[in-house]
Order: sequence, then C-alpha cells, then structure tokens
Amino acid sequence: FKIRPLVERGFCTPIFWTSEEYTAKSIVTRIWEYAWRTVYQKDQPLGFSLREHVAQEAFVYEKTGAASRLSATDHQLLKEFYEAHANSEDYLLIFNFLYGSAASVSLGFPVFAELPEMGGLEFAKDQRNTFEV
Repeated sequence: FKIRPLVERGFCTPIFWTSEEYTAKSIVTRIWEYAWRTVYQKDQPLGFSLREHVAQEAFVYEKTGAASRLSATDHQLLKEFYEAHANSEDYLLIFNFLYGSAASVSLGFPVFAELPEMGGLEFAKDQRNTFEV
C-alpha cells in the first residue's frame, strides 16, 4: 500500500516474497494485481483508513476476477472486525487485518485479533462491486 512514491515516478513494481513458490500463472496474476493497484492509486487520493485499503483491494480483485477462499466463519469474523475498525488509520491494526495474526507476530507487531492468514485481502475479494471508484 505504500507504493505512492513509485506511482508518482511512473513505476509499477510487483512484489514477490522469497518464501513463495512461483508458477507462470502466479507471476502473471501478481503483475496484473500490481498494475491495477497502480491504476487505482493514480486515480484516487491517498488512502489511510482500513476502509480505503479494502476499497483499493476490492477494485483490484474486481478487475482481476479473483475469488475469495474464506469460510463463512472466517468471513463473519473479518466482517465484524472490519465494521468495528473501518475508519481506523492505525497501520498496525490495518496490517493485522489484511495479512493476519501470524504475519503480525512474525514482524513483532501487536495482534488486535486472531485473524486468518491474508484474511483481510480475502475479505476484500468478497467486497468487489460494493465500493464506488
């Protein structure tokens, strides 16, 4: 989400984690996701709140057609957390929501709720077509 300086310089830089296993399909998907994030950030004001982060990702997943893999239980847990904190601009809370508890712990960040890995990003996939862009 902190790609604004790159966008302002005309860059679109997809990120891959060294721990990931790559396939041709996963590389193409990631490139498209980053291309749509760049388009979104070029056209939208800089977002700081959880709501604005989810709106960006909902836009990306609407464009790429990605489908959520959340169980109904995880979706409800994330929905409740989202509704309680949608206006928060706390980076650590947003990180916990988007990437999950294990990611927060791995970086020494606080855990605001026990959330599934990449849960908020999966939740954003369910929010496609619900945000005005």
